[in-house]
Amino acid sequence: MSRPYDRAILFCAAITSIAVVLNAVFIVDFIFLGLDFSQIWVAGRLALDGRLDVLFSPDAFTAASHAMLARSYPDTLWSYPPTTLLIAAPFALAPYQAAVWLWFALQAAACSATVIALTRRVLGPGCALAAALTAPALVIGCVHGQFSMLIACLLIGAVVILPIRAILAGVLTGLIAVKPQFGLMPALLMIINREWPAVLAAAGTALALCFAATICFGPGIWIDFILHTIPDQAAAVRDLATYSWSAHSVVDALLLAHAPKPLAIFAQVLTSALALAAGLVAIRRQLAPAERAFILGICAVLILPYVNTYEQAIPAMGALALYGSPGEKSKRELAAMYFLWLWPNFDYLLDTWRVVRIAPFV
Repeated sequence: MSRPYDRAILFCAAITSIAVVLNAVFIVDFIFLGLDFSQIWVAGRLALDGRLDVLFSPDAFTAASHAMLARSYPDTLWSYPPTTLLIAAPFALAPYQAAVWLWFALQAAACSATVIALTRRVLGPGCALAAALTAPALVIGCVHGQFSMLIACLLIGAVVILPIRAILAGVLTGLIAVKPQFGLMPALLMIINREWPAVLAAAGTALALCFAATICFGPGIWIDFILHTIPDQAAAVRDLATYSWSAHSVVDALLLAHAPKPLAIFAQVLTSALALAAGLVAIRRQLAPAERAFILGICAVLILPYVNTYEQAIPAMGALALYGSPGEKSKRELAAMYFLWLWPNFDYLLDTWRVVRIAPFV
């Protein structure tokens, strides 16, 4: 490894990742390791069984989860767009325990491929693979059962390759339709810079996913999504207690610190405005792709009033893109990159110890 502190950072990532996994297994509850994936798997089973109506009733969905997984399974609801069912149904063909490990493997494969591609100029293949498999953001995503690492790879990958592979960048952006709120920054980048092949590829990919979901699950699923899923999720978001263990936006961090609600909302509005402004400046200025990915990755998360701790994968992967780019890095730049790479594990552990999160402000 070519930089003085790289081995220490890799060692720290490995140790803290082991600590996070042990914490999840022995302190939180191994039964619910990968909890969010269990929602995806249950939804896939319901889709395969033709019981899509259950998705749109939180009580019925929780009852189905109890029947398929465990009676102690917590109350939950389906909160994803219909396009996510295109991922859920194939995984639901396997038994749950096999499916969850396949899910982890998918995240690890996406992370490994992206890390190796971004750092091939700096790291050897072995060190790059080790960095990927011990990546704190990957570990946190797997502990939660989320596909945040997959979204991070799509978003950062799209921004980095846009100048040389515009159509592929558009396809990667279109695939973010499974979590469309994170597609804003790359979409703005393509539109403002008039990368029309990329825009058409992104729109075509997103529409193809929507069309496929409509063909597979019927047009009524979009009506139910609008009438039930969106209001149910909005109601859940209004109650911070339902997701305080993963809340990570500025407004939620302030509310968890018992700040007055008007102050927390004002801080989020200000943060979102600054993030949008910073993103637009990064789009308009002549920056290297990795520099732009670094800025847009941070902005994509800061701009949202509802974001979870596992979505730190996006700025972490943006930091990795900058790390692997040509040119010398100052100590300050390296410190920022190392921080964004390592922080998801510390964020998770601090929450376990009931310490207020500070990452959104940093």
